Amino acid sequence: MKTIRFMFDYSCYPLWLYDEPSGNESRGTIIGPEPPPELEEYPELETNLDRIRDIYLSLFINTPIEFDYKGFDSEEEQRSFIELVHGTVAMLRDKLGDKYNIVDDSESSASMRLDDGELEG
Repeated sequence: MKTIRFMFDYSCYPLWLYDEPSGNESRGTIIGPEPPPELEEYPELETNLDRIRDIYLSLFINTPIEFDYKGFDSEEEQRSFIELVHGTVAMLRDKLGDKYNIVDDSESSASMRLDDGELEG
């Protein structure tokens, strides 16, 4: 079964596609940070993923002389983002879980940790 890995990487789409593993591989070859073709059937999911990408990009300062993580303006904004991510991953599993192995690696991102360092969720 192919894999969809939900993860954050600056300027990349939050879904990473992998081919089916061959031999003793635990994960197949990376196809790329792109949506699976079936996503077109679920416009709400597409909208959520685009929103997540846009919010994530806004968490960084990216100028010709500076690249830095600035984070959220408030804990409320961050909690809202975390809820959007968790809801979107659940929707991915519901809509595409019979065709893809869905892996959620979002928790490894600093954007998913509240200011006290604890994971939300």
